[in-house]
Formats: sequence, structure tokens, C-alpha cells
Amino acid sequence: MTRISINRVFIVGAFLAIAWPLHSAFAQREETGIDMSIQLSNGHVRTPPFKVKRHPYWVDLWVKTNLSYDEWCCAIRADRMMNNTSNSIPGCNRETSHRIQASWTLWDGAQLVAQGPSQKDTSGCEPGAIGIRDFYLGSFQGKRGKMYVLDLDLKNVDPNLEFTDVRLKVWPTPEM
Repeated sequence: MTRISINRVFIVGAFLAIAWPLHSAFAQREETGIDMSIQLSNGHVRTPPFKVKRHPYWVDLWVKTNLSYDEWCCAIRADRMMNNTSNSIPGCNRETSHRIQASWTLWDGAQLVAQGPSQKDTSGCEPGAIGIRDFYLGSFQGKRGKMYVLDLDLKNVDPNLEFTDVRLKVWPTPEM
């Protein structure tokens, strides 16, 4: 019995020795950036302070909606992105002034750090999971140890469009 107990202790100890650093890395990665629920409507949203690492970050809105892919791209004034070329959306009759407009500023205390959309940040529309749509708002380079606050302004949101589970996400770009 003692031998079995010692083997179990050894196996559990080895598992914890391997899993604990991985757990810490995942937990630490999730502590950076922000993922918060918001209402997609005209107005202003301010995030609570959040940490980042020295890493490029994306600023996105993720939305659950029944809008088709083309309807969503039209609503956010984006052209479809296919093979790095931009194609206009067939049947998109929304005037530019009637499409959702989003702008954001990123602050480190009283200092403006970044804002979007910038000239290099172009709204693209790419297919996502069924029913989930992404509105890419821009990017910035994070600095380790800094606390940031993001201000988001939304205009021209059509109150007749159905959106659920809208999330403002500031998240590290996937490592390539």
C-alpha cells in the first residue's frame, strides 16, 4: 500500500510541477487587456483601468447578431476583405453617414497614448463563428506595467438592428 501511495504522490507532484507554470502563464495572459460587456448604442463607454504587457493589442467589438455577414459588413461601413483585396458589398445601400461609426482613445492617466481609427487601421470584415461578428477598431503597442483606460464613442447605431452579447475587447494580437 505504501508503494502505491508514494507512486500516486510522485505522479500528482510531477503533474503539478508541469501544470502550475502553464496555469500561471494562462492566468497572467488573461489578466491583460479587457473583455467587457457593453450595449451597442449611440453614446460613450469608458473602461475601468486595465493592465497590458509589452505586446501589440487589438481593439475590437464582438457582437452576436442574426445579421448576415454582408449585412453586418454594410452596417459597420467595412468592405469585405478577401485575399487582401477589398470588394464592395453587393446590395449595400447604406450611405456612409448611416453606418456605425466608432472612435476610441487610449489613456495612461492624463496622457493620450493611442487613438483610432488611424490611417493604417482599416475596418475589414472577415467571416467569424456563426452569429458572431467582429468590428475591428484598431491597434496599439502596449507597455509593460502601464494601466490604461479606453474611451469609446459610438454614433449612427441603428436601434432597429438586433444585437446581443456585445463585448468590447482589448486583447493581445495572436502570436504568429
